[in-house]
Amino acid sequence: MIKQVIQNKFGNCKFQNNCTCQVKDSFEEITLNEFFIWDDDNSTHPTKIVTKNDVHQLKVSNQLRKNIIFVKIDKCLFHELKNEKKCDCILFDNSIVNFVEIKSTNKKGRSNARATAVLQLESTIKLLTFNEIEYSNLTKKAVICFKNDNQYPIKASQKSQQAIFKIKYNVNLVEGNLISF
Repeated sequence: MIKQVIQNKFGNCKFQNNCTCQVKDSFEEITLNEFFIWDDDNSTHPTKIVTKNDVHQLKVSNQLRKNIIFVKIDKCLFHELKNEKKCDCILFDNSIVNFVEIKSTNKKGRSNARATAVLQLESTIKLLTFNEIEYSNLTKKAVICFKNDNQYPIKASQKSQQAIFKIKYNVNLVEGNLISF
């Protein structure tokens, strides 16, 4: 299973001594029919699962109650490096893997945030590929999530970036704040 391979290669949370996460592990297994994810860009804490009533940027719909693995990447499994940032989290089950980068910005700042998100997603995908993490049998998506009060399902990102991602990594680059399993 991909979880075990990632864990064997990279270990677990790099901040366990000063971790304030409710679940002190880089990997969480979730079977709820829906859950929500929050990332605070101004914090040293990784992404986390929150309730519907909490502030959140991403909703995950899991109507079939599959076993979904939530991997806290940035500020948990990996140290944040200024010149080599990773995406915020990965969500996967036995058929789909979603690399997720969450950006909190206004509409005017989305172009720059989108460009940064693409680099972070790309960095994470390259790292897993370089370390021979095998997930070719899964449907792959790189998700750029912008906070929005309305839920919108993931859809294709800009055509040129989408084509590059598909050719280079065989990953569909999409944008949205609702992921369905």
